[in-house]
Amino acid sequence: SPGQRDLAKGSYYFNPVTDAPGTVKDREDYPASYPCNVWPKDEVLPGFETAAKELGRVMSDVVVLLARYLDRFVAERNGRYPRELLYSCLKGTEKVKGRLLYYFPLKEAEEEEDSEGHKKKEQKQQQREDSWIGWHNDSGFLTALAGDMYIDHDTASQRPPPEGAGLYVATSNGTVTKVEIPRDCMAVQLGECVQIMTGGELVATPH
Repeated sequence: SPGQRDLAKGSYYFNPVTDAPGTVKDREDYPASYPCNVWPKDEVLPGFETAAKELGRVMSDVVVLLARYLDRFVAERNGRYPRELLYSCLKGTEKVKGRLLYYFPLKEAEEEEDSEGHKKKEQKQQQREDSWIGWHNDSGFLTALAGDMYIDHDTASQRPPPEGAGLYVATSNGTVTKVEIPRDCMAVQLGECVQIMTGGELVATPH
């Protein structure tokens, strides 16, 4: 909700293609748009920086290549669409954002009085539908997803997915579908910038 802190998840952001994007002046004038990387010490997380950069660069490269095919798809449907518009925006950009996202365990809805059983049912239904985050579109261009991993919050050991957990998307006809990403694959979501640039030929993915 607007004005409320989001305590349901924790994030670590990094740029996989450069530790210092833009020019010195860019970073001085627009620090929020050109943040420098801050990595944990290698003795704390051995190999983390190298692995994060390698994975992030592969995902970024794949998304840039995909942009060229999206341009072709849109151009076939709109003769006025500029040649390789999306690809030219993404190729060579240093504004790449990697994000490690951890969702904290959900708390069960508080028990209500018997006289408010209907309200309690609505709360639990809302919790199932919204899970850790409400329905939304990504505001950017393309979001590459490397799949998920489920960790026991207390033991830090890997565990099977909880019932109902995972990524859900809404299709163009309003159907809600769970997305399964194989371990050796990545998925890509369309953001609102792509929807605007393509004149609605490609539509952002509600998820």
